[in-house]
Amino acid sequence: MKLATIILVATCISVSASTYSQKVTISEKDVPLEKVFKQMKKQTGYVFFYDEDWMKQAKKVTVNAVNLPMEDVLKICFKNQPLSFSVIGKTIVLEQSVMPVPKVNFEEIPMPLPPPFTVTGKITDSEGVPLEGVSVLLKKTSKGVTTLKDGSFSIQVPQGGDVLVFSYAGFENTELRVTKPGALNIKLRLKENNVEEVVVVGYGSARKKDLTGSVASVAVADIKKAPVASFEEALGGRVAGVQVTSQSGQPGDGFQIAIRGNNSVTQDNSPLYVIDGFPIEGFNNSLINPAEIESIDILKDASATAIYGARGANGVVLITTKKGKEGPPQINFQSYLGTAKVSKSIPLLNAHEFVKLQLEISPTTATQQYLTRSAKTLEDYKSIEGVDMQDKIFRTAPSSNHYINIRGGNASTKYSFSGNIFQQDGVIINSGYKRYQVNTSIDQKISQKIKVGLNVAYTTARTYGTISAANAQDASSGRAGGSISPSGFLMYNVWGYRPITGTTEDLTEEIVDPEAITGGVLAYNVNPYVQLMNELKEKRDENIIINSNFDWTVVKNLRFRSTFGINQVKNVFNTFNNSKTSSGNPITSPNGILVNGSVENRVVNNWSNENTLTYSNVFHKIHSLNVLAGFSQQGNTFRSNGFRAIQVPNESLGISGLDEGTVSAITSGSSLWQLRSFLGRVNYALNSKYLFTANFRTDGSSRFSESNRWAYFPSGSVAWRFSDEKFLK
Repeated sequence: MKLATIILVATCISVSASTYSQKVTISEKDVPLEKVFKQMKKQTGYVFFYDEDWMKQAKKVTVNAVNLPMEDVLKICFKNQPLSFSVIGKTIVLEQSVMPVPKVNFEEIPMPLPPPFTVTGKITDSEGVPLEGVSVLLKKTSKGVTTLKDGSFSIQVPQGGDVLVFSYAGFENTELRVTKPGALNIKLRLKENNVEEVVVVGYGSARKKDLTGSVASVAVADIKKAPVASFEEALGGRVAGVQVTSQSGQPGDGFQIAIRGNNSVTQDNSPLYVIDGFPIEGFNNSLINPAEIESIDILKDASATAIYGARGANGVVLITTKKGKEGPPQINFQSYLGTAKVSKSIPLLNAHEFVKLQLEISPTTATQQYLTRSAKTLEDYKSIEGVDMQDKIFRTAPSSNHYINIRGGNASTKYSFSGNIFQQDGVIINSGYKRYQVNTSIDQKISQKIKVGLNVAYTTARTYGTISAANAQDASSGRAGGSISPSGFLMYNVWGYRPITGTTEDLTEEIVDPEAITGGVLAYNVNPYVQLMNELKEKRDENIIINSNFDWTVVKNLRFRSTFGINQVKNVFNTFNNSKTSSGNPITSPNGILVNGSVENRVVNNWSNENTLTYSNVFHKIHSLNVLAGFSQQGNTFRSNGFRAIQVPNESLGISGLDEGTVSAITSGSSLWQLRSFLGRVNYALNSKYLFTANFRTDGSSRFSESNRWAYFPSGSVAWRFSDEKFLK
């Protein structure tokens, strides 16, 4: 069973269909009931509850149903069977048909049965979240109830006691014997290591128990519980061998993901991201709303990643987004509000400690500056409160997230529409991140053999404040170079700024502390508070992903799939430094730059086309064969242009007044690359115990010279599930 998804929400509105309104399509001849049950469960989500011994008495059935109500298909299956059924919540309970009543001696007067007693209770998961729709049954009967939204239930138990069976999709069944009335608190445990679980692999899917490579599945339900802007922010520590580190801590800034360590000292170690089959390098994951993710699978070893060639050397992250589901429209709204703050700041010198230190460093200068001029003694400074710049620049930062989704469809058409507004202020003043997102997904079944689908995702975002050097593109600062990022230089000034002047001057008003200048060299003289309030550093993103797919079942067991996708990313980097910033002030501005600013535009267009042919079959019930062959091509264009202006005369116009300044630099650039690939894979399993996998891919890249464009990436792996051997049982 798939893992049940639990999302912490403020409001949830759900409209669901009745049991028998669901329709199924099944075509089987002379097969056991269990096989039909599995297909119905896959199409409807209903769970069948029965004693396996009863199936030995059941007759084989022949079903030929095309889009029939589930009730009609069930009646066909149970016709002339020694079994009957009843529906409780999302569970279909089987029971043996009533046997002929034996002759009774009516002269004997039966004793009246004692009245039943009532058992109540509440069912939650391991973290105490109530579970709605849990089936509570009297063992080996069809009598039972389902839990309400708050997880509560009430059931009548016959005198003498009985065993209650608690079952819920994705959780382990729990049995408990009750002998007297009372209230129960039941915690259901998630199923672990479900070998029947299907995971996404390169260009397909496979049962977890049939994998020979290293593939990790992420518990998406756990990620959705964390109030974060991107899924990778909540990924750290949840997957073995996957390390997640923040680049700067700035809201909206990216995270570095390393799978099984870094492979290069000088080059990028980021994995390849494949979103709904679209391979994307260097993707900004903050542009994906975690609530829109259906599954995340990570390919970690060479055997699993070889199908993606050289780009899979650092691992592959496969992301599948949510699609429409069969049934009436379901409306889901989620919202949360939160705050963030610095949990612990650096303890700095107070006024007395600072003056004492200055007297030890330079007695003559410090005595004149802090004692003689102000007519104070060292002891007087114990009662004077100095300025701690950490209190000025740090704040309690609010965040909010609002998400709405409409999902539904029928057997032929499935749809999903969603919107998201996310806002997160930074704990440093004048910094934050805002994101607006719209997603649309439509899947259409044209015929029994042909299906098409279209996904469109549009995102616009703004990141502002002191951002990392990789995103700032701020050549005007002159202080962001080397190994110190803008945020690092900021804190350098915060911790070094003196807490007291020795006079009545207000340290929080001016950008420069003149007395901190020694011999023409600036020493902690830039006011970090004024700097933050007056500088403009922002990055605007606009991203649209259009992904289409075409599926054709050529003949039985042979499937052709073609996908075509477009990914366009637009970035605008704006910086502006007025006269109250370190790079725009006449005293601190290097080389007479004065008021300055810059604008840079980037546009990346990426397209991809994947074509695969897959043959899958099982021979003689023990030989499982899956063969994949494919052709892939992808192209990318990059363009950038920008300029920088200095000595801007009218700083009140901000970035709009750069045309009045002196142009100091004009930049532009472009690049183009294309990739073509042929790929293949063979999976073979004998009795699901002896597993063999072989992969092959060849890539031809325009980034290399014509004589050295093609490279080959073969791989193979074998596995033996010895736990299924008879000698271990």
